[in-house]
Amino acid sequence: MADLFKRGEILTAAKLNAAFSDGDITVAGSGAVSRDAGGHVVRVDTPDYMHIRLTDKITANSVVKYAWKEVYRTANATWSNTTHNGTANGDYAIEINNANLPTGGLTVYSASRSPESGEWIFENGSGLLSTDIRGKDIVLMILGTEEEYDTCANAPAASPGCWQGYAWAAYKVCGYTYTKVFDARDLGKWALELNGGTTTAWRRFHPAFFGWDTYTDGLPTTANACEGVRFINAGASALSCECPTWASNITCLKFSANFKTLDEVPCNNGTGECECNGTFYTDMAPYWGTTANGTACQDAGGGCIWQGEVGPFSLSLAFQEVPRGEDECDWGPSTFDPCDPCAAFSRFTLSVNRSSGSGGGPGNVYSSYKIDPNTLKTLTENCNGTANMVFVQHFTDSVCADVINWIKVECCTANETANCA
Repeated sequence: MADLFKRGEILTAAKLNAAFSDGDITVAGSGAVSRDAGGHVVRVDTPDYMHIRLTDKITANSVVKYAWKEVYRTANATWSNTTHNGTANGDYAIEINNANLPTGGLTVYSASRSPESGEWIFENGSGLLSTDIRGKDIVLMILGTEEEYDTCANAPAASPGCWQGYAWAAYKVCGYTYTKVFDARDLGKWALELNGGTTTAWRRFHPAFFGWDTYTDGLPTTANACEGVRFINAGASALSCECPTWASNITCLKFSANFKTLDEVPCNNGTGECECNGTFYTDMAPYWGTTANGTACQDAGGGCIWQGEVGPFSLSLAFQEVPRGEDECDWGPSTFDPCDPCAAFSRFTLSVNRSSGSGGGPGNVYSSYKIDPNTLKTLTENCNGTANMVFVQHFTDSVCADVINWIKVECCTANETANCA
């Protein structure tokens, strides 16, 4: 019999009956116990079974693999963790229909180990304490028209065209804020107004209706996916973001830019011969490998524009509402705070400028950087003379090589502020 089985192999009734085909022992089936004439007992175990919560997942391949932790029911009707768990690239679990479900929540699933594959298998819908979210629990943020987003990566296929389609993101209420659940790219459908109407209430919430019966912290499975999204026009105006009051009170900001050495410029090769127009490299000569400083003063008209110079560049910092549609393909923030709605849809953009004839692009912009409003607000409300924030590069718009390693902003001193008056 040693040649018939492998170490770790699951012993099924059929395999054992074949092994003992001489009639010395018979195994009736799962869970049965038989005793042969020598007193040996053989039991075929039922599949392993437990309750789990999903903790992580891997979606890179065609099969979604989940990490999990085992939980058990306590006497006070709650669930507690055991020390038993599995990783997504080890002893993983899979949903029986390969559903892509969110992880890290409170939903409890019934899972059993497959005798054939050895995988833990659970079914979406077997979840205990799952949240049954319907239209009353989830709201739709309308982001823009289908035509404004249809060339974005992973955008849904075209709608029938008889009604206007809209880009959207779905949110659920979380305390006094909203948490994003998924968006049009996940479901693969544009949203339509329930009665074929239209809206221009961009980045506002609308009552939502989804084309499946239930929603349990994830997208519908193929078994019940009559996908579709509808909303009722809330009659609101579009969200419009303007310069915040705290920013309009900033008179002066100090900038520092760290420049590459000439040898670090990719196209240079140590010769100084790079494709570039005008006097750009001549003007850069004093600044290679240095850090230059400069101040930017609030525009004479006030508001959210500051202008100055650093090294051979002029600077312009301005408040900007994040554009809708194809230029940015913004699909909504991960969280939305109704007390500060513009925080998720605005930024400060720093334009680093050169003339188009000497290193700048067609609009006299050499490169652009951005910083979110809350970061800048935190800096300016806690000036201590040393704190600074690094800008994130947004894009370059120059035929010349990028010569800037980083740009930082900090508070001005009292004297620097006075010079801006």
